[in-house]
Amino acid sequence: MKKYAEEKELPVKILLLGHQKRFYGTYWRLKFLARGLVKLKHDVTLAAVSCDARWISHSLQEEGVDIWEGPNLLHDLPGQGTGPLDILGRIKLISQNKFDVIHGFEFFPNIRIPIRLTNSRKKTVVLSDWCDWYSRGGLGPRWGRYPWVKKMISRQEDNVRIKSHGVTVISQKLKERTLRLGISQDKILYLPGGAPVDIIRVEDKKKARRRWKIDPQAKVIVFMGTNQADLDILLEAFAIVAKKEVQSLLLLAGPKNKKMRRQAYELGIEKNIIETDIFKYSDLSSILACADVCALPMRDTEGNQARWPNKIGEYMAAGRPIVTSAVGEMKYLFKEYPMGIAVEQDARQFAKALIVLLLDSAKNREMGKVARKVAEEVLAWDRLSLRLEEFYKKMLYTLKRT
Repeated sequence: MKKYAEEKELPVKILLLGHQKRFYGTYWRLKFLARGLVKLKHDVTLAAVSCDARWISHSLQEEGVDIWEGPNLLHDLPGQGTGPLDILGRIKLISQNKFDVIHGFEFFPNIRIPIRLTNSRKKTVVLSDWCDWYSRGGLGPRWGRYPWVKKMISRQEDNVRIKSHGVTVISQKLKERTLRLGISQDKILYLPGGAPVDIIRVEDKKKARRRWKIDPQAKVIVFMGTNQADLDILLEAFAIVAKKEVQSLLLLAGPKNKKMRRQAYELGIEKNIIETDIFKYSDLSSILACADVCALPMRDTEGNQARWPNKIGEYMAAGRPIVTSAVGEMKYLFKEYPMGIAVEQDARQFAKALIVLLLDSAKNREMGKVARKVAEEVLAWDRLSLRLEEFYKKMLYTLKRT
């Protein structure tokens, strides 16, 4: 790395290619890494799909990051990242700029086609970020039920990584898969999800509850993102908690969910549930501050074993203890750091852990402090950006030598 630093002056010109619409899903992984890289004096462009514009691309700058938004026409027909105008705009963006590094997040058409057609691999370090195993559970019920679709997606996922100079992976499961593809250890960087510690802070619980009109005496469990298949585990667990703790509330931070409300009614807990509906990210810190405990249920599937839920870093940054399922990365994370309780994917066990942390105030406080400390000292996005910068330098030096 020192040899490379001596030969090439910073900043490095970097393009982060995201396949989703701005403000959705993986976009936040790109956004927080981009912010950190800008702080390290790099020239960073982030490409995403516009939420509103169908025909025309737009450019803006936010916190030093140059953001390019492609038109969303036919973006999700079928799947994601299929918009022809978006793809053409990305080809133009790459052709008109001399990027040192192009980092594609996932394998979708608006990632792989612009890179392939601009022949970027010969003149630029091309990396692939693997943060969801779509062929093993990430496709959802619409396409995941068709074996031929899963096989086709699996081939695309693998090929994108094989043809890249290096791969960043969000989990040990995906690292193992990448190694099995024949990619050497020195071309792989384990890059877990991060914690936005400068945006989400430890806030006063009483003030937060006054703002959101929540009973200051209630035992509050917070779950962020209601549109999740595994939410039913939490609802069943909360039904058990509600029978033991009359003043318990479940705060669901995210868009309203009809399926969830039907299940809540069937379980008899609909009066104990509060839904925020869609909110600004700037409000998330105070929403999480309402919590006594944060919850993250996960079924033990290959898809869940391979992912790192964004919400875990946000829970940790808020300094609240967490109850989660001992699945994939969460199993290892909670074994190493006592910031909550990881249980088997059983509603009764989940409920038992929630009750322990709701009633044991000393354990609750201590685990919350650990969560914030780990967020700051291990998983802060700026720390992960520094790790990513070193990987970029390594890959650039390797390309120059070859």
